[in-house]
Amino acid sequence: MGRRRDQGPGGLAGLRRDLRSTLQELGKRTSAAHKRMVLLVILVGAALRIWMLLAPVTNAEAFTVVHFATGDWAGVFSDRTLPGNHILHTALVKCCLGLFGPALWSVRAPDLVAGILCLPLLYVFVRAMFNRYVALLALALAAAAPQLVLFSALSEGVSIGWFLFLLALNGSRHLVKRNNPITALLVGLLLALLIWNDPGQLQVALMVLLWIPAYLMSSYETSLAQRMGRYAIVPLTALVAGIVLFLPVIIAHGVGQVFDPGLGTEPVDWASFSAGHQEAVLALWEHLSAPYGMTFSLLALGGQFVAVYLSGKYRLLVAAMAIGGLAAVFLRLMVPAPEDWTYMVLVFHLGTALLLFYLLKLVQDHLWAGFAKRMRTMAGALLMLVLGTALTLGRGTEQLVVRYAEADVVVRQLRSRIADGSGVVLAQPPWHAPVGYYLYTRDMDPRRFAPAGRPKG
Repeated sequence: MGRRRDQGPGGLAGLRRDLRSTLQELGKRTSAAHKRMVLLVILVGAALRIWMLLAPVTNAEAFTVVHFATGDWAGVFSDRTLPGNHILHTALVKCCLGLFGPALWSVRAPDLVAGILCLPLLYVFVRAMFNRYVALLALALAAAAPQLVLFSALSEGVSIGWFLFLLALNGSRHLVKRNNPITALLVGLLLALLIWNDPGQLQVALMVLLWIPAYLMSSYETSLAQRMGRYAIVPLTALVAGIVLFLPVIIAHGVGQVFDPGLGTEPVDWASFSAGHQEAVLALWEHLSAPYGMTFSLLALGGQFVAVYLSGKYRLLVAAMAIGGLAAVFLRLMVPAPEDWTYMVLVFHLGTALLLFYLLKLVQDHLWAGFAKRMRTMAGALLMLVLGTALTLGRGTEQLVVRYAEADVVVRQLRSRIADGSGVVLAQPPWHAPVGYYLYTRDMDPRRFAPAGRPKG
């Protein structure tokens, strides 16, 4: 894959041709056993994500439904005065509510579909960049990773961001190899959609924008200037499309509401950033390491340095990720929420897959000569899948979110006790949105329940 010479039609026709030929090559160059293993891993990953749909609602999910997805379309596209309106995600949730009703699985459906589709997208990207053995190992790691399973079954728009990120990475590789202006245009649009979905994932878009020129400079010399000219289409398209998408927000509330939703009461300056960034970094580390434990997380972090040393291609990805993350933090003078960094898990699993690939090769070279590449890769992938599944099913995600199972019980009790048209004031702020969501599922107006100090009317 990816070694074809640049020939044939470009533009949209060339893009369609390359897509067809890539799919054909995937079929021709893949054994039946490997195909079955890939399918098994994806099915297990999908089953884990569907199983996670049964978990109770979170405050963030309920907040999006109560305050945005059940409102009018104008509010969906223009109202970012409160955090929680990730516009693309909210629009998809609103569509699902209209089509399938207010059930929790319906609210989570957009993220579920996006999270499952991330698995084949990751496989295709890693296979194109490295080989099918590393791709299978990375797929197995990602399929059962606790954070990836969790946020694929939470209605927060996080997995939609991953989906757009992986699409952009695949498109970026095609741009580097084929120099197609239509691909550059599409990658720019994908990055604009990614930011529109959640401006808190600015660092994800910056990673892609930095990785493309780095990959170009590592791959070409004589045609570099012409290829960099095509690359310029990407940031230009992302900027223009992003402005157009956020225009309703800008007109209604100003540019500041794009990246700073809320009432503007929190100061955004160097002093406040310096005072609070350490806690935010520690929260991020806890978010990434909590499912695995401190010891294993430190070992895995050390493994990433080994993978960076072993692979120049992976080194470029990690460098782009690190520089993009730092740039986003300093541009906004804030560390985004931990869930906005979960895309790093996808990248780190690629590094872990590379490390496993070389470790298994060492086993064959020095311990077991008959441990052939195909057999050792499938064994390693199966082991990673089993361990990840055990970790996820063993409540490896409990520390990452707070759920409100009791909110449904509260609504059932209140429904039988309050008169029609009466209002109730809730004293505990975290319960406002979850209770409001379960009211909505029972065709009751969530606005009947107001926060303490703000009675209805």
